[in-house]
This record gives sequence, C-alpha cells and structure tokens, in this order.
Amino acid sequence: MINAYYIKSNGGAFEMPPFFCKSYTDSIELTANPALRNMKMLASALLASGLHEAGINPLYNIQRSPHGKPFLPDEKIKFSYCHTGGLCAAVISDEECGIDAESIKRNASFAEISSRFFTEDEKEYLSYNNYSGEIFYEIWTKKEAYLKFTGKGLAGGLNSFSVLSLDEENITSFRKEDYIISVYGKGRAAIQEVTPADLFLKLGIKL
Repeated sequence: MINAYYIKSNGGAFEMPPFFCKSYTDSIELTANPALRNMKMLASALLASGLHEAGINPLYNIQRSPHGKPFLPDEKIKFSYCHTGGLCAAVISDEECGIDAESIKRNASFAEISSRFFTEDEKEYLSYNNYSGEIFYEIWTKKEAYLKFTGKGLAGGLNSFSVLSLDEENITSFRKEDYIISVYGKGRAAIQEVTPADLFLKLGIKL
C-alpha cells in the first residue's frame, strides 16, 4: 500500500491541534518566514490526516535519522512529505517511500543546473526535449523522491544515479496543472487530492 495525498493552497495561519510532539512543533514555530511556516503547518496537517487514515493515532513523536529522514520510532508505517509554493504533498506506506513536488512554472537555468546535478543520460534527455521545464522538474522530483526513499537525502548526491535507470514500476509521477508530483516506493502509488476545507473539517482545525 502506497497512498499519496496533495493539497493545493498557499497556506495561511491556523491553529494546529496537538497532533505532534513538542520538538516537531517547535521546529515549525521557529521558522522565521511566515509564508514558509504556514506551508510547513499545512504539510504537517496533511501528513497527520494520512497517518490517521493509515490507523496511526496521535501523538506523533516524529524523529529524524542522521540524514534527516523523518520516522515514527514505535511504528512500522513509513512516510514522506514535502511542500513547494502553492502545494503540499505526503505519502504513507508500509514500506520505505519518498515524495517530492515542484511547480513547472519556476524559472531557472535548466541547462546550468542539470550540468551540475544530472547524469549524462539525464542531461542528454533534457537537451533532446529542449530544456523543457516540465521534463526538468519531472527528473528533479524523481531524484528527490528516490533519495528520500533511500534515507540519504541530498547527501546521497543528485548525480550519483540516473532516474532513467530506476525501476519504473516503483515510480509514480503525476502532473496536476502547473505541478509535478513524484513518488518512489515499492510499487505504484495511489494519488488523491485533498481540499483545504475537507482537511480542516476532518482534523477539527479552526481557522
């Protein structure tokens, strides 16, 4: 079972019920940028919803590995989550998993970035597709999702492997309007959209 969820929203201040341990909530509260703090809160709310659907009840004592991979020390369930401008996503699985999302409208020097972080075959594939933003972010999100799956994070090296060589049966890449969401796990992921209204109602969150 690999269940992924995403929510489209620019975030906003709200009162989070006591779902998470103090160290986790404190790390969010210490985020200086209000917009980033709100997106972290929303991603956490989406994660809490996914964990609850998987039968895991709070309090969520989230810890992190030496490379930053989040985990629940007393649970077998695995999870990953992320946020980008205007969208949050989370994946819950009974095996290791990773998720990443990006907006394809984010402008960047795709040729320059790919020369530093992509493998030769990925660079050739991107060049063949005229440095398309959609192709660039599809490769990028697959890389991030895989590194989260392994638990190595960015320390594992974005150019240490090619997503073109990964087992396609373990990759789910999905476009939602201007966003690319990629999941890596042991099999294909089911991806479901959640609206802010439904999420807040389900969790009893007050605006």
